[in-house]
Amino acid sequence: MFRRVILSGSFLLANAIALPSALAQPAPPASGRVIEAADGDVVIVPHGARVAVVRRAQVQARLVYVAAQQTLLLLTDPATFGPLDLADAKGFRRWHVQGSWPLESRWEGNATLDEYVPLARSALTLAIHTDRGTILVANATGQEVPYAPAPLAVVRTTLSSGRPVRGSFDEIEQAWLANGDIGLSALGPVPLVGAQVRMGPSASRSAVAPSTTGAASAGALRVGGSIAVPKRIQNADPVYPELAKNAGVQGVVILEVTVGEDGAVSDARVLRSIPLLDTAALDAVKQWRYEPTLLNGVARPVIMTVTVNFTLPPRARF
Repeated sequence: MFRRVILSGSFLLANAIALPSALAQPAPPASGRVIEAADGDVVIVPHGARVAVVRRAQVQARLVYVAAQQTLLLLTDPATFGPLDLADAKGFRRWHVQGSWPLESRWEGNATLDEYVPLARSALTLAIHTDRGTILVANATGQEVPYAPAPLAVVRTTLSSGRPVRGSFDEIEQAWLANGDIGLSALGPVPLVGAQVRMGPSASRSAVAPSTTGAASAGALRVGGSIAVPKRIQNADPVYPELAKNAGVQGVVILEVTVGEDGAVSDARVLRSIPLLDTAALDAVKQWRYEPTLLNGVARPVIMTVTVNFTLPPRARF
């Protein structure tokens, strides 16, 4: 039987599970009522109400900060990627951190994750509640969101990605440190049942590799056969990150892009990752423009694969 809850005004909806007494209940992250909903509940929102939604999960977690790459890794058991069948899979998420990391380089233990469905340009995307306090992972370009009590740390990030992965925490961490996202793929495929996984409001983000991007369901055409590769009319070279130069990192980042009806790149995701170069590649392709693709005289969005090559001059190579 469905339960019906009538809501009004500004509030926070938390889709929660019961927490054991060993973990403190996370405090509400913003003003307003907190309604804990379960499967089968029906929520009716009055027209014009402002709503924030939080998906909550209890996990075993490992946080790893890789200082050389300014990258934060979050490993979770189980994986938490919405309505997907992810039996026997761990969750893997990574962010490029702006500024310094305020904590030790490694933490592991029980945690509660509050993942926020973005409201307007909210900066807050994920709250990680640990036995030491709450760590907020926030989009660097978003607006501040009040949070009480004061968190242990607020981490500002740009590039973000997430995927389910097979293996133990140690295997996943070592595979990524050795060979980035390609190393994770070598651990074996994870069968997915459900929609594609995206995370965070950042425009430059990666995703679990689905067969199509979100734009495909809106009528985008995939290049191939009678659909020719559109002509690029505006180029932008990537800015080589100093950290990658100093580390002697080079290679080819492969991306899947959606070119809109106007010829601008409206979406991009990394297919083959070089962690120190991914953000620069994404930033570059978002500035590219193409001649619109016409089908029966009507402009249509298209999906295709592109590459961004990073090559160091000989004197800079290790």
